Amino acid sequence: MTSSINHIAPGTIIANGTIQLQELIGEGGFGAVYKAVSVDPNGASPGQTLAVKVQSRTGISRGRANSQAREEAFHSHVSGSHPSILPLLEIYQNTGYLFFVMPYVDGGDLFGQMYYKRRYLGNSALIKSVFGQVLDAVSHLHDIGVFHRDLKAENILCYDKEGSRVAICDFGLATNAEESAEFGTGSIHHMSLGMFVSFQRYSPRANDIWSLGIILVNLVMGRNPWNSAAFHDETFMEYIISPASFLQAKFPISSSFTNLLVRVLEEDEEARISMREFCEEFDKIETF
Repeated sequence: MTSSINHIAPGTIIANGTIQLQELIGEGGFGAVYKAVSVDPNGASPGQTLAVKVQSRTGISRGRANSQAREEAFHSHVSGSHPSILPLLEIYQNTGYLFFVMPYVDGGDLFGQMYYKRRYLGNSALIKSVFGQVLDAVSHLHDIGVFHRDLKAENILCYDKEGSRVAICDFGLATNAEESAEFGTGSIHHMSLGMFVSFQRYSPRANDIWSLGIILVNLVMGRNPWNSAAFHDETFMEYIISPASFLQAKFPISSSFTNLLVRVLEEDEEARISMREFCEEFDKIETF
């Protein structure tokens, strides 16, 4: 749960008098997000509607400070480089807080569209479009040497209320390292097996591909295939024994989609499908 130290009273003016926080619209371990509006310090009428992520800079752990530094560095680096990556408009800070200023989006996040509005179930065309945007954005990130490491529905925002145009956000766990020993990074539902096995380094690139596979299952089926990709998860172990049989027994999906998922959710990250192949094979899918 987010500490109240991330909360600022609505109505507060920040950013040298140019932005007014209006209402709290989200919170989590990352901090608090406010709907805001740009204002003219000379008293002109309000202008652009914005979203401002507020993070405390005081009383935080070294890990949280590192996450803030990563988000600032990596989001700044990738902002504006792809239409499906949420732009970072400005970063402001004072002695107590860090403010990330971004466009305000009307559609909330992909999690809400999937689980509360059931937007994508049975709509192959919309799934193809939305996931295609995400896949293309992550492919672009990998091409420029950035690995997100926290890909999940909550970190994909929807520009419109119909959930048809999306953008990736939240780069607090991003890295440019091809190998990592930072285990347990991200959401437990979306981590690959390598994130749980602490005796060897893992590939953030391959982990992103795995996370994309879980998001695709979320979109098509409206649920997770298992709780965690760990040896103690009985459902996951059923999958490991016979991947294709497990998927077709659990989900009413096509054989072509099953074959793609088996390659994406491959236990051995060295044998897992590449991003280029993922994009090519996804384009060929006609029905899920």
